[in-house]
Amino acid sequence: MVFMSLREAFFSTLIRLGNRQGLLLDVGCGEARFLLDVSKFLENFLLIGLDVDLLSIQRAWRRLRLMKMATKACLISSSAHSLPFRDEVFDLVTAVMLFHEFRPAAKLIDFVVEARRVLKDDGLLVVIDKFKYTPHDSAEASSLRLEEIYHEALSLAHNLDIWGLHEVEDYTRLLAKAGMKVISVVISGPGEYLDYEEFIRRIRGSVRDTIQKVKDPRQRALLFRRYTEALNNIRIHGYRRSRVLMIQAKKTSS
Repeated sequence: MVFMSLREAFFSTLIRLGNRQGLLLDVGCGEARFLLDVSKFLENFLLIGLDVDLLSIQRAWRRLRLMKMATKACLISSSAHSLPFRDEVFDLVTAVMLFHEFRPAAKLIDFVVEARRVLKDDGLLVVIDKFKYTPHDSAEASSLRLEEIYHEALSLAHNLDIWGLHEVEDYTRLLAKAGMKVISVVISGPGEYLDYEEFIRRIRGSVRDTIQKVKDPRQRALLFRRYTEALNNIRIHGYRRSRVLMIQAKKTSS
């Protein structure tokens, strides 16, 4: 395991691809912010973004047109666990902040199998995501605690089975089970620190609003109690965004 700047690690991977032509698929592309970053390094690649949320795809398309990227990228609304592509067409498949919010959790293995199917031999799957680990201080612990509360609230409010936070070994085992060969694991350094006021301004609402949607009053009350405890900890120690991992896995011949 290597600890370094995640951005530096990923973009060094892109630089190694050089000026060759190729195809990149970003699964769970959201509003295409990641695709826009990638486009600066892969000038001769065709970029394809896929997301199940049609509204996100529409926003992404407006963003790409605004940045004059419409001729270099293609956007598709589709499920991640049944990719609408032929076998062995992509040089690179990326999944950025996809795994920890993947639902249903049991279908995540299907996505990895599908990613392997659409990759060329020696193609790369790059996973960038949050993960479960022992925090280094109370500010960092608050980030992990709130993530768990948010996932639990989301599951209860919408009856969703979310994969959630997992340890590094859970990621690598899942990739290996799907037939991918893990070639590197990179862990980022400490994330951005926010004091209590800045946390309230930038982050607080998403967790609180999701808890309010939980219908069972007892479950909602328990979640609010845990949420209040987390806020009290942030008031004292602040909030630090959690570390992030990047796993590169290669498709090898069967």
